Amino acid sequence: MDCNHKDTFTSLHWQTSAELNILLYDVAYSLNGSAFLYAGTVQPYSSCTSNQYSFLHLFNYDGTIFYRLKIIDIDGKYAYSGIKQLLVNNTIKNLIAPTVISNGIINVYLDKPGYRAVEVVSSNGSIMAKHNITLQTGNIKIPVNQLAAVVYLLICIGNTTSAVEKIIIQ
Repeated sequence: MDCNHKDTFTSLHWQTSAELNILLYDVAYSLNGSAFLYAGTVQPYSSCTSNQYSFLHLFNYDGTIFYRLKIIDIDGKYAYSGIKQLLVNNTIKNLIAPTVISNGIINVYLDKPGYRAVEVVSSNGSIMAKHNITLQTGNIKIPVNQLAAVVYLLICIGNTTSAVEKIIIQ
């Protein structure tokens, strides 16, 4: 199994030589190498020829992540793949601080000009505020003093990526 991390996800790739009686592949991850958490399931092609698989794990983390597969047979028996260790040096590139807003200003720090807009979205999906940030970098101050004191999602929208952060306005 090969693992590569980019931005907010890890892509996992593996190849099989034959898949007789395989029901599914469960992908699991761990932050300590021993307690694994479920990340998702990949359905097998169930053929006796070689197959290649990919899985995207949406997980933004800075440090070491461990991955393994749980290979489950149609009779319920299972086996684990070897553990793959991946060191992610994912220094936080975009930062919303603080996430609890008490002064009516959201500070968004962007390290590169890849975003077009910032939206503040309510829990029912309504866009409560939208700000154009095309080509902006560094610390961007977004006023939100007109919004009610509740929980919102702040979404930075780019051409190829988006970043989402939960914020609380007091």
